[in-house]
Amino acid sequence: MIFPAPDIPRLLVSNRYLLLVIAVAVFALAWSIDQRLQFDRRIERMFPEADPAAQAYQQLKETFGGNEVAMLTYPNADLFDRSGAGLKLQRELTQRIEALPGVASVLSLAKVDVALTKMRPAALFFAADSTPQILADDSLATAFRELFAGYTHSDDGDYAALVVMLDPQRTTVDGQDAAVAGLREIAATLPAEHQPASLVGEPVLVSEGFSMVQADGRRLGLVTLSLLSVAMFVMFRSLRWVLVQVVVICWSVVCTRALVALVGLQLTLVSSMLTAVVTVIAVASIIHLAVADRNARLRGRSGLEATVLGLRGVLRPIAWACLTDAVGFAALSVSDVGPIRDFGWMMAIGALVVLVAIVLFVPGLASIGPAGGGSRPRQTNRRVRHAMYAGYHWLTLHRRIALAALVLLTIGISLGLGRLTIETNFIRNFRADHPLAIDYRIVESDLGGAGVWDVLLPAPDLLSSEYLASVRELEDRLRAIGDQPDARLSKVFSIADADEAASSSPLLAIAPPSLRIAGMRASMPYFIDALVAGPSTDGKPAMLRMMIRSSEQVPAETKQQLIASVRQTVGEHTASDRWKAFFEEGRPAGDPQVTGYYVLLTGLVSGLVADQWICFGVASLGVFGMLWIVARSLKLAVCGMLPNMLPILGVLALLGYWGTPVNLGTAMIAAVSIGISIDGSIHFLCAYRRHRIGHGVQRSIASVYQTVGIAVILATLSLTIGFSTLATSPFIPTATFGVLVSITLVVSSIANLTLLPFMIRIVDGTGSR
Repeated sequence: MIFPAPDIPRLLVSNRYLLLVIAVAVFALAWSIDQRLQFDRRIERMFPEADPAAQAYQQLKETFGGNEVAMLTYPNADLFDRSGAGLKLQRELTQRIEALPGVASVLSLAKVDVALTKMRPAALFFAADSTPQILADDSLATAFRELFAGYTHSDDGDYAALVVMLDPQRTTVDGQDAAVAGLREIAATLPAEHQPASLVGEPVLVSEGFSMVQADGRRLGLVTLSLLSVAMFVMFRSLRWVLVQVVVICWSVVCTRALVALVGLQLTLVSSMLTAVVTVIAVASIIHLAVADRNARLRGRSGLEATVLGLRGVLRPIAWACLTDAVGFAALSVSDVGPIRDFGWMMAIGALVVLVAIVLFVPGLASIGPAGGGSRPRQTNRRVRHAMYAGYHWLTLHRRIALAALVLLTIGISLGLGRLTIETNFIRNFRADHPLAIDYRIVESDLGGAGVWDVLLPAPDLLSSEYLASVRELEDRLRAIGDQPDARLSKVFSIADADEAASSSPLLAIAPPSLRIAGMRASMPYFIDALVAGPSTDGKPAMLRMMIRSSEQVPAETKQQLIASVRQTVGEHTASDRWKAFFEEGRPAGDPQVTGYYVLLTGLVSGLVADQWICFGVASLGVFGMLWIVARSLKLAVCGMLPNMLPILGVLALLGYWGTPVNLGTAMIAAVSIGISIDGSIHFLCAYRRHRIGHGVQRSIASVYQTVGIAVILATLSLTIGFSTLATSPFIPTATFGVLVSITLVVSSIANLTLLPFMIRIVDGTGSR
C-alpha cells in the first residue's frame, strides 16, 4: 500500500502554537548560553598554524612575554630643560601609569635618569641640586639620550614618550581593555600645552580594534534591523511581516551564537560579520514568504490558508537555499586559517538555524491578522517585471552579441583580478579621522615610524664583548639597508647598544658586559628582560631581542622588500663561521627569527587572499553540486552559477582597475558572497522546474517572472538598504564588506532575472513554446 506524502505546510500550520512554545523555550536556553561567547583577539591565529611568521611570533611571546607594549606620547618643549621641569611631569606620569592594574613597568626618560643614578651614584659627581644626570653633558648621559631617542623622546626633544609594558601573565582581555582605558584617561587629562597626547601600540590596536568591531556589530545590528523593518512595512503595509522578520532574525542570531559557544568556537575579527550574514539569509527567505502569502490573501484566502499556500509554494526552495548556503559556508573549513574555518562553521550553523526559525515561527506569526493582505502595487510590480523581462528579451534577440559580450566580460574580469593590490597598513583599516589613526600618524612623523618589529637571535649563555660587538655589526648592516628614507629602518636597538652606552663611562667600561647588564637590570628589570632572556631553568636557550622601528605608511611592495632584506641580512650574518664560533661546537641553539606585529600585519591580507581563493573554489564546487541537485540538470546548474560568479569576480576586478587595495573585508568577499547571492538562482530554478512541467520554456520563464521576479527584487532592495548601514562603520573592512556585498547582491539579482533565463533559454531548447 502506498501512503500519500504528508502535507508538511499544513502540518506545520496545524501545530503552530506548539512550535511557538518550543521556539520560546529554545530561545530562553540559548540566551543564557550566548552570554558565554568570547572574542579571540590573537592576531597570530589569522595565519595557518604551520606558517613561519606565526611560529616566529609565538616564539617571541613564549620567550619574552609577547609584545604587550603601548606608547603614550605628548608634546613637551621643556623636556630637556636642565632645571628638570620636563622630567617632573615624566615622573608623575610614570607613577600614575605604574599604578594601573595590569601595567608591569614603564620606560621613560625619568626612569632612565633613575637608572643612571644607580649606575653612577650622583653624590660622587654632582651636588644635591645639580642637573638631572640624563641631561648632563658628559659622554654617559649623551650616550643614553641617543640610545633611547625614538622611544622615550623624539630626536629634537620636542616630544616625550612613555613606553608602557603590560604583564601578559596578569592581564586578561578585560584587564587589557581596562589598562588601555586607564592610559587613555591619563592622556586626556594632560594639560593643554601637552596636547594632543597620543596612544599607540599592539595592546591599543587590539583593544581599540576589537572593541570597535564588537560595538560596531551591536550598533549596526540594531540600525540594520530597524531599517529593514521600515522597508518591510513600506513594501507590504503589514506589521505582521515586520514582526516575523524581527523575531526570526533575533532568534536566529542568538541561537547561532549559543550553538557556536556550545561547540567551543570563539568570535574573531572575521566573524564580526556573523549577524550581518545571518540577516541576509533570513530576510531573503522572509521576503519570498511574504510575497507568496500576500498573493494568496489577495486571491481571497483566509490567513491560515494563505500561510499554508505560501509555505507550500516557497518552503522547499527556502530549504534548498539554506542548505546551499550551509554547504557554501562549510567549504570555508578547508582554510588553513583558524578564524576562517571557525567563521565557515558558524555561518553553516547560522544558515540551518534560519531554516529552523522559519519553520518554528512563520506558521504561527504569518497566519495572524485579517484576511486582506493590503493592496498590491500592481503598476510598480508590472513595470519592474517588464524591465527585467525586457533585458532578458533583448539578450535573446541579440544572442551572438550577448555571448560575445560575456566572453569579453570574462577576459576583462581576468585582467582586473590580476591588477589587485594588497593593503598592508593595518592602520588604514580605520578611517583617517579616527583618533587611533591620528595617533599613529603623529608617532609616524615625530618618533621615527610606527612600524614595530623584532629580530630574535640565539645567544650564548654568557654575553661576551665579542658577541655583543658582532650584534652591533649586524645592526649597522641593518641600518644600511635601503636607499630611501621610507625604505629604511628608522631605529635598531638591542641590549648590545645599551651595553655600549653604559661603556661610555670610564668606570663602567672596565667592567665585563654581564656586570653592566646586571646594573641596568637592577634599575630597569622589566625592560632589560624584554631584551635578553635565558637560559631558562626548563632548558630553553638564551635569546637576544633586537627591536626595530620603521615607517608604517609605505606601499606593500616597500614593506615586503624591507622585510626580505632584513631576513637576508640576518641570515647571512648568522650563517658565518665567526658567528657560530660564539656557541658550543659551533651550533647555535635555535635559528634567528624576524617577527613582530609589523611582519604579521604585512603578510596578513595577502595570506588571507591566497587562502580565500582556495575557499572560493571549494565553495563554488559545493554550491554547484547543490544547484545540480535542485535543478536535476547539469546544464541548468551551470546556468545558475554564471549569474552569481560573474558579479562577485566583476566587483573584485573593478577594485583592481580602480587601484583600490584589498583589505580584510575585501579578502572575504568572494568566498562569502557565493553563499549569500545564490538564493535568487535557487528560487528561480525551483519555480522554473515547477512551471516547466507541461509547459514550454518561454511560457515557464514568463510564469517565473510573475511569481519569483518581484520577490527577488524586493529581497535585494531590502538587503541593500540593510547592508548600506555597514558603510558608516569606522572600521574600514566592515564598511568595505557592506558596500561590496550590496553591489554584488544588486548585480547578482539583475543577472538572475536577465542572464539566467537567457542561459536557460539557450540550454533548455529554443523551439519550445
